[in-house]
Amino acid sequence: RGRSRLPRLTPGHILAPVSLLLILMYVVDRGVTRRRSRHLRHVAAELHMRYCPIDRFRIAPRLALTLPIGAAADVRVRDLMYGHCDRDGGGGAYVYVFTIEYAVGTMSGLSRQHVVGRVVEPAERSCEQFGQVILADQTKPVDDQYRALLAAPEPAAPSPSARMLAS
Repeated sequence: RGRSRLPRLTPGHILAPVSLLLILMYVVDRGVTRRRSRHLRHVAAELHMRYCPIDRFRIAPRLALTLPIGAAADVRVRDLMYGHCDRDGGGGAYVYVFTIEYAVGTMSGLSRQHVVGRVVEPAERSCEQFGQVILADQTKPVDDQYRALLAAPEPAAPSPSARMLAS
């Protein structure tokens, strides 16, 4: 008698808004990802480089070993630009510029970070060998990080004695 009639809450009342929200989040994420990929592909084309949104050359496993960031875990590479350049000292080199995503912190407080990195490898490299990783200023926007690393001068070719030491 004195009870108020509240509408019944069914699983459909909860599932429908949650599903719509997830679909909306997916569509927005895809739009942002496509816009970023399109922009980076254009930048790469201007510099006569190629662009790949995924880690085509499996750089992440090798990068995880040489990354100059302490305690970086779950290293991933995306938005890879790559090309071949000639060096002043003779010989060519492969240039890779990419976004590095990694986790830092403890299990209870892991956070994902990202920074743009660059590697220049001699053309006569071996698959196990990996060049020095140069990181951009993480405080700048990602677009500025790419521009800074792409505009950086190419490192000089190592001397024959340095090559022998590396062997």
